[in-house]
Amino acid sequence: MSAFRRWAPGALSLAISVFVLAAVFAGAGEAKTKIVYWTIGTGLQTYRSAQEGLEEAFEKAHPDIDVDVQYITDAIETKLQVALASDIAPDVVTLSTRTAPAFQAQGYLAPIDFAAIGVKDEQSFLKLFVPGMQGILRSIGNDYYWFPAEISVFGLFYNEEMLMNAGLDKPGATWQKLAAESKKFIQKDPSGAWTRWGLTIPRTWIWPYFTFLTFARQAGGDWVTPDGKPGFSDPKVREAMQYYQDLYLRLQVLDPTPGRDFGAIFASGKAAYHAGVSYMIADWKRQQAPFTVKSAANPYLEGGRRSTVAYGYGNFVLASSKHQKEAWQVAKFFTIDHASQWFTKAQIFCPGAGPWLTEVVKQEPNLVPFLQEFQYARLEIVHPKYTDIRSAIVNADKDLVAGKSVSEVLATLDDKLRTILAASATSGQQK
Repeated sequence: MSAFRRWAPGALSLAISVFVLAAVFAGAGEAKTKIVYWTIGTGLQTYRSAQEGLEEAFEKAHPDIDVDVQYITDAIETKLQVALASDIAPDVVTLSTRTAPAFQAQGYLAPIDFAAIGVKDEQSFLKLFVPGMQGILRSIGNDYYWFPAEISVFGLFYNEEMLMNAGLDKPGATWQKLAAESKKFIQKDPSGAWTRWGLTIPRTWIWPYFTFLTFARQAGGDWVTPDGKPGFSDPKVREAMQYYQDLYLRLQVLDPTPGRDFGAIFASGKAAYHAGVSYMIADWKRQQAPFTVKSAANPYLEGGRRSTVAYGYGNFVLASSKHQKEAWQVAKFFTIDHASQWFTKAQIFCPGAGPWLTEVVKQEPNLVPFLQEFQYARLEIVHPKYTDIRSAIVNADKDLVAGKSVSEVLATLDDKLRTILAASATSGQQK
């Protein structure tokens, strides 16, 4: 047997082994980073519509990342709590502005990594959004923690035909002017029951909580003072809340009937004005309101300051994610990078900057007043005990509209808030 024939099988075996190992290591080098993204799967399935096709588009743009989009049909906050306790949390999660603070306070959420999303500093970061977003973005944890998927701000809707028939071309800018104008429209039957309305303000669900914040902030105060004390007993705030009660009782401009769906009343053409929120633009279209719906800026108190409340949902990255850079790329791509798709497919306003806005406002001029309100917008209450605080405010609203003393109601509310804040501080120290 020649030396060649003795060597050849061994050489061939070695060559095959080297080839296989090379292929294995090459494959290992091409392994994708997996990012698990939990987002909202409940309601009208609008998040599914808004993000349709984005999973494939992301992986095409980022071939080294495998994004697993999971639409959570249960309460996403509850599922996240369980996942964190079990060490199986996702990399990215969609949370509301009212529930995110509790997770941020416990250190579960990571602040945005500017380098990961390709911006060099705060100024460059803010240019990714529509003007006026800085305060809203920094309200959670006093840092930048999220990419908003949707932001809603408050303003005013009105029935154009009703106003024209009353000799009005547009609504008054202040609550006081709206109150005077509303009397042109109010009608009641012989028993005193309302049959036509002027101004309507929602009072079902948690709407009174937003109204309280609006009046307090327009008066120059807030639910809590700069030094962390309850703020509703502030004289300026108390005066504003007295006027709010007067709208129901002394002036009889607002209908105090509990549980009444004023949104449905406005949509039926029986109310001239409705204090509402930006996403309702799509609601009126779905309900096919039998009149021309127009929008205007959020009313403000005479002698006060312009202010409106904002709230929303957005993408957060978990501090436990082992792939922070990739996770932030997902959080951004599925929100502001495709803001136009959120609006065109789901009528959800995602506040990403870009030329898409010019075309959108041409198609939907009712959006313009709400966009202008961003410069006056402040985020809803941001606190780990949000639910308790909100409940206390909603109960105070019931007492005010029922006719109880404004001073006593607000003093009681501040006492409740003081207890909530003290308990929260104690809980934080124990942790």
